Parts: sequence; structure tokens; C-alpha cells
Amino acid sequence: MDVPFFPSLYTTDHRKRELRELLMRQINCALEVCLSLECLNDLQLIFQYETFIAHSHMNGDQSHQYWRTLGDVISSTFALGYHENIESKGDTPPFLIQLRKTAFARIYSADKNVALFLGRPLRMSKRFCYFQLPGSSSTTSLDSSAQPQRSPHEWDLASTINYTAETRWSALCAFVKEDIMELLFDRNRADYLQEVNTLQAMADTYWDALPSSFRLQSDIRLCPKRPVELDFLINPSEALIEIAQQMLHLVVEAVLWRDELANSGTTLSWKIAHYGLPAAGIIILAALARSKADSGSRILGAQVLQDLILLSAEPLESSNDS
Repeated sequence: MDVPFFPSLYTTDHRKRELRELLMRQINCALEVCLSLECLNDLQLIFQYETFIAHSHMNGDQSHQYWRTLGDVISSTFALGYHENIESKGDTPPFLIQLRKTAFARIYSADKNVALFLGRPLRMSKRFCYFQLPGSSSTTSLDSSAQPQRSPHEWDLASTINYTAETRWSALCAFVKEDIMELLFDRNRADYLQEVNTLQAMADTYWDALPSSFRLQSDIRLCPKRPVELDFLINPSEALIEIAQQMLHLVVEAVLWRDELANSGTTLSWKIAHYGLPAAGIIILAALARSKADSGSRILGAQVLQDLILLSAEPLESSNDS
């Protein structure tokens, strides 16, 4: 995905796609052999998850293969009991506890991202899960009523930006996203505005608790972080229009500085599709909705227009990658 030319294997985009499709067929065949053994375990779930991610990169999030493999990995998560208290089994070694928490958090987050991006229903509800985060003990879990039992959002000040930290943050965001999506379908409830304020306060609390080193507080070119750390930070998180403008600018910066980044698990095309396009859509819809020209001009300022032009000029590697 990240190597444009590899002379011993491919030198053109066409040959590169052919190789990727061949590898994808081999992956699918290997997975089918594993599933046919009827011996579900941790290793098989990891294999299912990585296959699901591969389908995301190869076929796009809108594809049936992607949607089906997500359903399969969620089913295996429940079948293995990852939705229950993982620490309740005293004979489980610590490294395996953390692996299972990480798997649950990644799959739970993926379900929310797909539902939001494609407008599809949730398939993994925290109402029926013992929500727990990697890198923590069961005393920092969240209960099904969305109220923290003991500060699950708090971070060790010595925490570093890595896969586990990014997984924790993604799961915390997904926790709030689920409540937001449920609220969207229940706008007639008497306490609607109160719930909106509660969710906003929860999101603010989670954000404020993040270590300062986890926040991208300058342009990418001025940030002293290492390539992988920078790629973790490019996951955009005040008014909706202002946030959309910040997200758009961050994605455009990632496009311009792509050679300075290292893949931390999501490709540049994924960031454009999940962050850049929704942000651009919000900005354009807001501009169209304004009846006065001066109000519209404040939305589409020089920087925003430049970012929209740069984003529209960015060719994705292939239609499948989006």
C-alpha cells in the first residue's frame, strides 16, 4: 500500500493492483481453511481482524466484503467472550488480557466508524458489553449506563504515543459516538438537550484528560515528533464549522507532508475518506446554507478555499482505496 515501486514485483499501478488482488485471494483462502477447522481462538480472531482491515484498504469501506468481514469478526468477538469481564478468569496471563482488551477496543471502534461513515446500524452495543480498555485494569472499566466507575479516561503522565494509546483513545471516542448515534434516532425524548450537554461534557472531559504530548499543537512541519507518532496524531478531533475547518486543514497537511509520515495502521486514503471528505462536506453545506454573502465568505476564507482546492486535486491511489 505504501511502496509505489518495487521492481522485482511491480513497476506499474496495474501490476501492483494485480499483486494485491492475488495476495488478497490467498489471504481469503487461508482464512477459510482456519474457519473450517471449527476451532475458534485468539490467533484466529487476530487473523480475522487483519483480514477485515485488508478488505478496508483493498475494497473500500462501502464494499460488501468489508461489511461481511466486520460482521464475522464481531461474531467471533462475542463467541470468544471478549465482551465479558476479561480479567474475571484468574488463570489468564497478563499479556493475553491486554491482547484481548486491545482486540475488543479495536473492533468496537471499527463498528462505530463504519456506522457513522456509511449510515449503517450498529452491530456491537456497549449495553451488552463489559467495556474495558487496554493498558488498564478492570477498575477503570465503563458500565453500560455510560457513566465512568473510576476515571477510565485518565492517563498515566508517562504514557507514550503508541498503538495501545491510540487504541484507548479510539475506544473512548467510540463510546461517545454510540450514545450520539442512539440520540439521533430519539430526538423526541424530553431530556434530549440535557443528554446532548451531557455527551458534550463527557467528550470535553476525555479530551482535557489527554496528555499534552498526545495533541498536535502546531503545523506538521514544525512538530518534533517521530514519523509514526505524527501519524497517530493525525486523527482529528468550538463550533462545528471551526472543527471541520481544523480537520480539513490537518488532512491537507498530511497530504502535503506524506513523505514525512509513517503508516501507523491507517493509510492516507483512509484519513482523506473518513476525515477530509466529511469535513469538506460540512464546510460546503454550511456555506450553501448561508443566505448572506458576507456570512458565507467568513466560512470560505482564503485558507479554507485553498484547503478545499488541494483536497479536490489529490488523486487517491485507486477507487478501491477510498
